[in-house]
Amino acid sequence: MTRNKAAMKNFRTWGNAPYSVAVIHGGPGAAGEMTPVARELSRTQGIIEPIQTERTVTGQVAELKKVLADSGDLPVTLIGHSWGAILSFIVTAKNPALVKKLILVSSGVFDDAYAAVITNTRLNRLSQEDREVFGNSGNKTE
Repeated sequence: MTRNKAAMKNFRTWGNAPYSVAVIHGGPGAAGEMTPVARELSRTQGIIEPIQTERTVTGQVAELKKVLADSGDLPVTLIGHSWGAILSFIVTAKNPALVKKLILVSSGVFDDAYAAVITNTRLNRLSQEDREVFGNSGNKTE
């Protein structure tokens, strides 16, 4: 079975137009985590809540750009959480005219040097048993 992407609406709106703020979910598997933020902010302004449907970074960048350009009151404020923060950063860097403000919440790191430090910190917070499970999952640090 194939899905008809043209028929899918890959965003929700909250509040009333104009839609000047977009909340961007983390991922994978985190769709909906920004819904409470969208709901709360919609008390005072129109919110777009894009739903990521593309499976590649390039696809998600193009998809978010299209949702903002087609439905946003440009330039918009982007509030990205986790992967959504990184995606928002990329979209802003490639399309600065679309974004007035960029807010990154619990963003991942942008430099590999920090990734190892974060992984080691996380491992040190685990019990010995949990570290062994992590090690057996094929994930290695260094």
